[in-house]
Amino acid sequence: MSVISTTKVRAKRTIGRLASLARSGRGPRVLTYHSITDRDVRDPGQMMTSVGLLSEHLSVLREEGGRIVSLRELRERICSGSAVDGLVAITFDDGFSDFARLALPALVLLQAPATVFVMAAAASGDLGSLRNPWPGTYLGWGELREVVASGLVEVGCHGATHRRLRGLPAAAVAAETIGAKVAIEDGIGKAVDVFAYPFGSFDSYDEASRSAVEGAGFAAAFTGVFGTWTAATERFTVPRCRVSWAESADDLRRLARGAYDWYALVQRIQARRA
Repeated sequence: MSVISTTKVRAKRTIGRLASLARSGRGPRVLTYHSITDRDVRDPGQMMTSVGLLSEHLSVLREEGGRIVSLRELRERICSGSAVDGLVAITFDDGFSDFARLALPALVLLQAPATVFVMAAAASGDLGSLRNPWPGTYLGWGELREVVASGLVEVGCHGATHRRLRGLPAAAVAAETIGAKVAIEDGIGKAVDVFAYPFGSFDSYDEASRSAVEGAGFAAAFTGVFGTWTAATERFTVPRCRVSWAESADDLRRLARGAYDWYALVQRIQARRA
């Protein structure tokens, strides 16, 4: 891992520790993982999390007195005005095949529900059409049907080819939203009602793409911007907190209490520079 990446992780942890002294919020949060590995791999892109650390994270969330719920239950609770403090939803982006081999057994052990956001082209085996793909293999339709059959996993849409939607022509946005939705529903034989913007940063979507997601029939859409999901949150730009090898068990405790919500400001600055 590069010196710059190491410095960024250390700086984020230091600020998080300081912020935790002033914050103790337990608002509902959505966590985002990507690739799960069977060994400790500290990649600069912070895409990987070892299955051992994932299991620690899940245990920490339980120890904190919270409850891991599905995105569907969390959305229904928020819409109905029910109590949501301490609730956490777990998501996995891109649909890597290691989810079935490593993540699912850990989830089953603690009976923790999760949502996997998949790319239609990847699940179809059309890897050549993916934009900026992460090296690895992806769950196919048969494997996705098997993980859904576990009763713990929901499937969401992560576009067709992982394109950044902001500024795309209308036809391309339609292919990445309604087109991908139809393809995934056909592939798994179930309705898909949640969407996650590829990349998820402030500069990865705009009002036109947000409207296209809503028009495609999704009930909610998720970003990669840190924060909590409350009744006041716009349901097509719901925050999610990215998690990887860079978050220790203690880091996750602080994150669950709101100590890293300040990172949304850093993400906004990064988007403006981009």
